[in-house]
Amino acid sequence: MSKNKVDHSGETINDNLIIKIHGKNKFNQPIYEVKCHCGNTFYSLYSNLKKSKGCGCLRKGRNYKSYNKTHVNGTHIAIMSNLPNKNNKLKLRKGVNYIKKSNSYKARIMFKGIEHHLGYFSTVDLAIKAREKAEEKYYTPEIKNWKEQRLI
Repeated sequence: MSKNKVDHSGETINDNLIIKIHGKNKFNQPIYEVKCHCGNTFYSLYSNLKKSKGCGCLRKGRNYKSYNKTHVNGTHIAIMSNLPNKNNKLKLRKGVNYIKKSNSYKARIMFKGIEHHLGYFSTVDLAIKAREKAEEKYYTPEIKNWKEQRLI
């Protein structure tokens, strides 16, 4: 955060309205909840908003309709699947990685643009359990809400 700790909530930058501070990153910088001009909500650092066009809805070849089919409240629906990452050589569960240096397994989860570090574990089973618990905490209520609103 800047030295004078200014809260930018309520400001509009590039037609994007800063709603509130959502959390902080690992450098203790505020991550803002922002409403895009298309209506979607996304999360960003203040410094990134100055060069950003919004939630990504205006990227080349993408229009609002196609974006709205894959994203709800700034979260990509397919990201919540449990398919392993194609770069994961050990074919572990999504969000679980083997750390060779420490001979341990790291568990993490991304939700609404924020990475939540779940810890380092001695066995893959413990890391997977931590990931599953985090999915219950973050993904399940969101998916339930989407189903109630008939968005998926």
